[in-house]
Amino acid sequence: GGARGPTTVAAECDCATHARRNSDVDGTADGTTAAPAGRADRGGGVGAQAPRLALRGDERARAATAFEQRFDNFVVGPSNALAREAAFALATARHDGLRLLYLHAEPGMGKTHLARAVCGEVGPSERARYATAEAFTNAFTAAVKARKMEAFKQRVRERCDVLVIDDVPFLAGKPGTQLELFHTVQHLVDAGRRVVLTGDRPARELTELEPQLRGLLASAFVAPIDPPDEALRREILRAKAAAGGVRLPTACVDLLVESLSG
Repeated sequence: GGARGPTTVAAECDCATHARRNSDVDGTADGTTAAPAGRADRGGGVGAQAPRLALRGDERARAATAFEQRFDNFVVGPSNALAREAAFALATARHDGLRLLYLHAEPGMGKTHLARAVCGEVGPSERARYATAEAFTNAFTAAVKARKMEAFKQRVRERCDVLVIDDVPFLAGKPGTQLELFHTVQHLVDAGRRVVLTGDRPARELTELEPQLRGLLASAFVAPIDPPDEALRREILRAKAAAGGVRLPTACVDLLVESLSG
């Protein structure tokens, strides 16, 4: 996509990407425990206020430019072209039938780059929200404890046009959060909205997840990202060096390409 002004998208940078892991809360929880007190920590540190999945006021302008990962700085090759095109098509609503996308790859292959790029490419009137699965868990758990589930559902279901959840396998062993994510995704897709989920393996290999969520991932448009070949590794190295203002000698690029596999 081309250059975009700061008010063209309400993309979310969830403040709790690195927050502490909260225990999962199932539907049997009575929600009597108070939510954590104190001001929200922008870095998502221990003791931060309940993770937020909402934007207000001029936070939208700041969030719109929060991610450096964009489609125009994603280096494309045979191993990732399908994933890139699918993510761009979903972000721009190019294909009406593409409502649910599952990107999977080993760590470092670019799935988070594409997931975040989606948030920066949605239409100016659309609300896009990005969160890691850990941040989603933290927000859900805090909402249950504070008895604010209706407000949580309003943020992630009713006031959301494009939802991006990164690293879904993190939800292993958290059946309550998995069920909430399953119903959230179903609600959004049924309402004609769009969802991007990411993981490190195909759905059939995520045996640690509940069958409902595995089935949801398998029903999505699945776009794997394979390790880059030598030519793509070379282009990625050159692009990263150029972005940092560094010109790598050819011999140095050759050495790095031979020593790197991803």
